[in-house]
Amino acid sequence: MKRKTFGTCALTGGTGQFIKSHLIPRALTRLSKTGEKYIQSEIGGRVTRPSDSWYDLKLVTQTGEDILSDIDSRGIDELKRLRLIWSGCNGQDSVSYLLNLEQGPSFREVRVTDSSSLRLFFLSLLWRAGATKLVPFRYVQLTNTELEELRLRVLRKNPGPAEDFPILLHQITEGAAHNRVPLLEEEAFVNIDGIENASKGVYVRFYFDGLIARIYLRSRTELPEWLMKICIQDDKNILVCVHKFELSRTKDDIVSVITDYTRKSWNSI
Repeated sequence: MKRKTFGTCALTGGTGQFIKSHLIPRALTRLSKTGEKYIQSEIGGRVTRPSDSWYDLKLVTQTGEDILSDIDSRGIDELKRLRLIWSGCNGQDSVSYLLNLEQGPSFREVRVTDSSSLRLFFLSLLWRAGATKLVPFRYVQLTNTELEELRLRVLRKNPGPAEDFPILLHQITEGAAHNRVPLLEEEAFVNIDGIENASKGVYVRFYFDGLIARIYLRSRTELPEWLMKICIQDDKNILVCVHKFELSRTKDDIVSVITDYTRKSWNSI
C-alpha cells in the first residue's frame, strides 16, 4: 500500500493530501493503446522505461487537480475542434489534406472561438512546467514573479490579456509518435522582410501530439508587432505554421535521440 503524502498545494495554497498530477495531460502524451512502457531518454543521459508520461506526486491536492483537469478538458476540446493535434484529425493524415506542402512550410488560418480556454490551457502547462521539481522539467526556469502571476491566472481561470504571454503555434503533419519535455529557448527576431533586427524573444517550447506551442515570456521579450498579430488572441483568426514531419526539427530531434539511444545500448552489450 502506497503511503499518503500531505502538504501545501502549489496551486491553491491549501493543505491536504497530494495526488498524482500529469504535467502535460495524459490524453496528449499517450503513445500506445496497448500499454507498452515508454522509453525515456536524453542525449548523454540514462535511459528509463516508465509506465506513464510525466507526472508530479507532490504538486497539487485534489482541489488543485480538479481545477487543472477542467482547464485541460476545455483546452483539449478546442484543440481537437480546430484539428491542431493528431488525435483530433479523425483518422485523416494530420493536416496535409488541407494544404499543399510540396514547396515547404505553409500556413493555416484558424478561427479560434474559445481563445480564453485555449490560452488558459497553455498558461497552465507553463505554470506546471515551472512549478514542478521533476528533473526532466529542469530546463524551464521561471522567476518567482512569473510563477506567481501564472498561478493566479490558473487559479482564477482567467488568462488575462493575450499580449502578456503571447502564444504562437506550429503544427506538424503526422509522423512518429513521441513526447518531448518543454524547453526554455531564445531567438533573434526578423523583420517582415526577413532582415534580423535587434529584438530578442525568450519562450518556452512545448511539444505534444503533433503541435508545437511557443509561449513567450513578456518580461524577457521584445515581440515585433507583426508577430503578435499571428499569436492567439480573442475572437480573431490566427495563422498556424504547418511543417512536413520529414523536414521538421522534431524529426531531426527524434533521430538524434534514437542514434544516442542505439549507441548506449550497443555499448552496454
